[in-house]
Amino acid sequence: MSGPQAVMSVVTPGYFRTMSIPVASGRDFADRDTFDAPFTALINEALAKQAFPNQDPVGHVIFCGLDTLKPMTIVGVVGNVRQWGPAIKPWPEIYMPYEQHPQTATSLNLLVRTAVEPGSVEETLRRKLHNISPDVPSKFTTVQAELSESVAAPRFRALLVAAFAALALVLAMAGIYGVMAYSVAERTREIGIRMALGAQTSGVVRLVLGQGMKLVGVGLALGLAGALAATRVLASLLFEVKPADPVAFIGAIAALLCVALVANYIPAQRATRVDPMVALRHE
Repeated sequence: MSGPQAVMSVVTPGYFRTMSIPVASGRDFADRDTFDAPFTALINEALAKQAFPNQDPVGHVIFCGLDTLKPMTIVGVVGNVRQWGPAIKPWPEIYMPYEQHPQTATSLNLLVRTAVEPGSVEETLRRKLHNISPDVPSKFTTVQAELSESVAAPRFRALLVAAFAALALVLAMAGIYGVMAYSVAERTREIGIRMALGAQTSGVVRLVLGQGMKLVGVGLALGLAGALAATRVLASLLFEVKPADPVAFIGAIAALLCVALVANYIPAQRATRVDPMVALRHE
């Protein structure tokens, strides 16, 4: 029977404190977790939930087969970490002490937490590493830089889509205003006749607004249906946002409704100020 799949990480004591990863239960690795001592391991909450539902994993024995078939006793459970980027949910993970698995890593990441600007300690760290092992190349970076690099492509796609969406919204606003203004202008003669027959300005404005907003409502309904159908295409470009995000839809609808109101109200008000005799001669 095969167990759950998990990421395997080899760390040293103090890793979780340095990375601010909480130890939810049990203990952290210690200097006593040497190669000659009983093998130990820590697991993350995702693996604990998957492999030990409704149980306390601490004290259980697991086998991972990384470099040995020796049993490892779980001594603690730590918080989840998104190892593959912020858009991917945390995988089940097993942490093992470096002293018990010294030959597994082809590279070593040295993590340093500092209260000063990280770049100011780069040269000091390079010099110390060179003194310890002159032939080993080193590369200096920060966690913030790694995070920025991992989200660079999604951020660019999101900004590109947002720019096109903003442009589409502006064009839609301009189109609505232009169509509504033209429609009211074509009804100048009708409005003049209504005014000549004693229609009130407020009544004419309400009439124009009502008829114009009905057309806008039909257009918004069709556009909303098309937008909901297109959300599946955009789902892969979004992070922590649902494709059918109500805030985005409500904001776009509110903006278009405001533009439609202005597009109907301003021409209607302008038309009601026209002299009825001039309006009757309008073609």
